[in-house]
Formats: sequence, structure tokens, C-alpha cells
Amino acid sequence: MRCLLIEDNAANAYLVEVLLTHRGHVVSIARSGAEGVAFASGEPFDVILMDLKLPDGDGCAFVPRLAAATGGGGARVIAVSAHALAVDQQRALEVGCSAFIEKPIDVATFVDRVEALAAGRG
Repeated sequence: MRCLLIEDNAANAYLVEVLLTHRGHVVSIARSGAEGVAFASGEPFDVILMDLKLPDGDGCAFVPRLAAATGGGGARVIAVSAHALAVDQQRALEVGCSAFIEKPIDVATFVDRVEALAAGRG
């Protein structure tokens, strides 16, 4: 599976990258929403993991731009954020995220969840 991780925190990005690559997935990392949109417009991804608090703006504002960059199909956008109030989760879903994973992530189940969500099973 090809994954785009949009995450500005280096430690969080490293952890997710290690977990996913250990299971054989290919991970590209963008450090901002704008960089993520640029990545998404240039390469096909199966899943986009999106932090909601980014240095260049609210992650939710970039979700429609990601959909436009990918032609509106293919990659599922999954919000991964410590902003885990019900209102935050609802907003992420309303702007086009297909799911929400809370931080801190559970390293024992994270990859299984991402794989299931990417396949439409979650």
C-alpha cells in the first residue's frame, strides 16, 4: 500500500513511517498541508494520513484540496489527530475524511486499523 503521511511532528512521522514500512508499505512524508497537496497531485496513493494541526493551517481545510489533487478518487483520507473531541471528529468526516484515528496512536493496532480503513473495512 502506498501511504502519504501529512505530519509536521518529526517524532510522530518517524513512528508512523517505521510501523507502516515494517509491514511492507511505502510511505511518503509531507510536513505541511500544501506539501501534502503537491505530493498527492504528483503520485497515486492508496491512503492519506492527515494531521489536523499543521504549520500552514487547519488540516481540515486541506482535505478538499487533496480530493481535487487526486481527481476525487482512489486515496482514502484518514484524520490522525490529538484533537479528538466529538466535534473535531465530526468536522473531519464532514470535510471528506473517511475515518479518524486518535493520537497518541496505539502501536499494537495502528497498522491493522489503517489497512482495514484503506480497504473500506472500517
